[in-house]
Amino acid sequence: MFKFLFSKRDEGINCKRKIFGISITTKPNRLKLKQLDEKIEKLKKENTILNNLVSSCSYQNLTKDYISNLDSTKPFVSVIITVYNLGRRYLVQCLESVINQSLKNIEIILVNDYSPLEEDDKVCTEYANKDKRIKYIKNDSNFGAGKSRMVGLSISKGYAISFIDGDDFLSLNLYEISFYEMIKNNVDIVCYSYNMFNVDDMTFRNSNIERIPYTTIYGEYVLEFYSSRNNPLDMGLWTKLYKKELLEKLNYNDILDSHRGEDVSYNFKIFLHAKSLVYIPLNLYFYTYNRDTSITNSSIKNDKYFTDIKDVFIDIKDYLIKNNFESYVLYLNGLFSHFFIDLYEVALYMNRLNKTYHYLELLSDIVNEFIENKIIDRNILLQYVKSLTDKIGIIEWYNKNIKG
Repeated sequence: MFKFLFSKRDEGINCKRKIFGISITTKPNRLKLKQLDEKIEKLKKENTILNNLVSSCSYQNLTKDYISNLDSTKPFVSVIITVYNLGRRYLVQCLESVINQSLKNIEIILVNDYSPLEEDDKVCTEYANKDKRIKYIKNDSNFGAGKSRMVGLSISKGYAISFIDGDDFLSLNLYEISFYEMIKNNVDIVCYSYNMFNVDDMTFRNSNIERIPYTTIYGEYVLEFYSSRNNPLDMGLWTKLYKKELLEKLNYNDILDSHRGEDVSYNFKIFLHAKSLVYIPLNLYFYTYNRDTSITNSSIKNDKYFTDIKDVFIDIKDYLIKNNFESYVLYLNGLFSHFFIDLYEVALYMNRLNKTYHYLELLSDIVNEFIENKIIDRNILLQYVKSLTDKIGIIEWYNKNIKG
């Protein structure tokens, strides 16, 4: 009875009371107002990080001048997103960052790779129903990320192609900036940088990749740039915008499947055929890490973390020989030098966790096999590794265990 006569509760910044069944809303509580102001300021800051706006020029106005001669009846960019075991939280975050891009003339292709999560299908269907730019495909079995991307590529209509992992998200002007740079410079590939988003503590940090200034490259230097030991690019597909006609030079089966590092093999083949690129030193992509169900987190716990990279480099060499590009095998020394340092650190870590298995021995077997099959050169790789790290332990281990 008393509860009916007088009750009080907070809703947001307002205090609501009921007296004899009549609702009365009082003035906002000052403490609540202060808390709201703090939330708004926090959102403003986060929005600035997300948008990553370029203050030096207005891409929106510049883009109009360059796209006026393009066929606007077809999408400028086809965004291909693979979906597998993501869940609503990550998938919604990704899709919201795509559908709200400042460049509106895009198509969004969702490829559900037979995800075991019913929630993935529900989110994809929900967004496909509310945005006509979205095409939703469900694989009838688990194809793997590589083949799923090819499924999306096969139905894409865009002038340019972007591949996204479904647990990552984008700066809201990524495609406006990158597509403008592609058209203005008439290049095959536009590359950009990224921030890393830690799921555990919800924080952002810059990628560890060393920045270089805005750069335009033409000719065979494109592949050399990608393969360099000082490569400033991430080796994945997701930090690049590609002309679709460039990707059409490759076959459906030219991408490895269900391998860590499959992007590296496919990207090397893409850069092999590319004649031009632009690098933009802006963090336009947000890479999510520390997600328990990610492929990288699961593969790091077993041999696959090492053997996948082995398969990637064997695949690249086989492709070069098959297509009469054997002289480019030397580029694999610079490319592998980055992986070698990472694999060595992981092997040390894994050996500490499991003393009954010697991951460093597995790594030495792989490197020695590469040398024997002339995929890499022992001395050139050593020289590159020395230029990338000053950790004496790696060099000593290399000299002791890698045959020459």
